[in-house]
This record gives sequence, C-alpha cells and structure tokens, in this order.
Amino acid sequence: MGFPKKDLADSLTRPKAWMRPNKIKNKIMAMNKNTVLAWATWIMIIEGLALIALGAFRYDEVAGWGFASVGIGFFAVAWVFNALKGRV
Repeated sequence: MGFPKKDLADSLTRPKAWMRPNKIKNKIMAMNKNTVLAWATWIMIIEGLALIALGAFRYDEVAGWGFASVGIGFFAVAWVFNALKGRV
C-alpha cells in the first residue's frame, strides 16, 4: 500500500512543473546589469534635458537656475551609470 520509498524520494527531489523555468519567459525578460544601466542612463539623460529645458524656457527667475543645476546633476549621474557598464 502507498508509494515505494524509491518513488517517494524521487518525487520529492524532482522539481514540480510550476518550479521549472519557462524558457520563453527567460528569453523575453533577459535584461542583465549592463542593459539596466544603459536604460537608466538614457532615462537620466532625458530627465536632465527636460529639467534644463524647464529652467531655460519656463522659469525666468531664480527657480530656473535651480532646475538647470538639477538637470546638470542628472547628467553627472547618467555619466556615472555609463561608466559603470561592464564593471558591475
């Protein structure tokens, strides 16, 4: 009656169907560290350009200087992200 010991041990060590990796999902979601840093670099550059444009064209007083300086800071962080590609 019941399962033999060999089958029970085999069923406990073998991964279940829901635990096996999905090959299609892994190919679609294949983003390594360098890809993440590249996307972060481009997002930071776009945000930096938007902040500099806000400082230059929208705000004429002191607030414009703040927006532009934060935009330049975004460029500096994007530069660091770009330098980290391949080293992390």
